[in-house]
Amino acid sequence: MTPTEQEAWFAEELLRWNQKLALVSKRWGLREVQEKIHQAHEVLPHLPPGILIDMGSGQGLPALIWALHREGQVTLLDLNAKKVAFLKHVIRQLGLTHVRALRANLNHPPVELLGSAAAVTAQAVDTLAQLDAWAQPLLQPGGVLIALKAKGGRLNEEMAEREAAGRNPEWIERAEGRGLVRLIGPIR
Repeated sequence: MTPTEQEAWFAEELLRWNQKLALVSKRWGLREVQEKIHQAHEVLPHLPPGILIDMGSGQGLPALIWALHREGQVTLLDLNAKKVAFLKHVIRQLGLTHVRALRANLNHPPVELLGSAAAVTAQAVDTLAQLDAWAQPLLQPGGVLIALKAKGGRLNEEMAEREAAGRNPEWIERAEGRGLVRLIGPIR
């Protein structure tokens, strides 16, 4: 299958599994999943080469889409066993030998991941300060935390807090108020 065919299969499979596992909103249809896939493509140019660890991977969006279009090991972390089972199913079915899904508590990441990541990513997971704390042990020197966020809410405050902590967050606009925050690290 081409990456486009893999994306189409993933979208259908996500909706099929969603009927029983509530991986995304029950109101989501193919259009919403395709929009999330499109949004994942917006981030691809901002991902550095090398090992990528996605925190709170949930149903695999956007990290599984990134894995279809990049080389390098991709590790998906989630605490929910049902979501990890879905991720493992998709990885197997698509033959993604460079991708793995692990059930993990972000407060106690698997030892083999420590200091390994060129990039740690997260979407819709906690505050920047907490994401930064979880990402630090996972990042290799010069690695980057990429947090997908929407403008508004507490984002400006969170970025100011990270700046006050010496982290110098960078906002990168994507589209329609969506963007990503880059934090270079780790702090050692």
